[in-house]
Amino acid sequence: MSPAATVTIASRFCGPPSSGNGGYSCGVLAKEFGRNPAEVSLLKPPPLDRPLQFQTDVAQTRLLDGDTIVAIAGDGTTPGEGPTLSAAEIDSAAAAFDLDSYKSTHAFPDCFTCGPGRAEDDGLRIFPGETKELGTVVWPWRPRATTADSSGLVSLPIVWAALDCPSGWAWWRADPEGEAGVLGRMNAAIHRRPEIGERLLVTGWRKSADGRKRTSGAAIRTRDGELLAASHATWIVLTAEQRAAFEAAK
Repeated sequence: MSPAATVTIASRFCGPPSSGNGGYSCGVLAKEFGRNPAEVSLLKPPPLDRPLQFQTDVAQTRLLDGDTIVAIAGDGTTPGEGPTLSAAEIDSAAAAFDLDSYKSTHAFPDCFTCGPGRAEDDGLRIFPGETKELGTVVWPWRPRATTADSSGLVSLPIVWAALDCPSGWAWWRADPEGEAGVLGRMNAAIHRRPEIGERLLVTGWRKSADGRKRTSGAAIRTRDGELLAASHATWIVLTAEQRAAFEAAK
């Protein structure tokens, strides 16, 4: 077992205001783990704006905040591809989206992935457009230059971030003022990282519920149907006390 480099999750990449976006944080660890598909479990809210350490052995890579394990990455499985909707259906859902209502009920409006409070060149602004199928949300996405890494493609952590919130909104879009949830575990397979400006379609769909756990999937496709990435996620419904703690940091 050997310590590796450190990483700092910048405040730009928040989910709740005081912690890292779940998908982005999972992607940071998956990138260091270096295998695809990968599964990442979040054990603590990822801290922002301070160095975190990677620790790797033959089977896992861990993200550490001092002696505290924040997240663990290991080998994943290939997730299901989920429902395929046409570009026209997704464009129609986006055109009908009530942004004002969404803004008024969003628990974490500055979330990097789905926050309506983020500027176009800052957050991803992937919103949960509703479809005729209950429990499936969709959105057209065109990555901007601010999502690129040195390769000129969308960075791996940001691809993971794009898969994050749609899988949660598949559950919460029907009741946006109900109990909020946070990402607990994410398994993702990245087949190809998107190009900047590429016209994409993002889909999230429900799977199952068990107590406070909610499972769901998400996928990123091109407009002609090529599957770029897919994920399986486990979300945890927050208790009233946990939600109050997250919101107190706004």
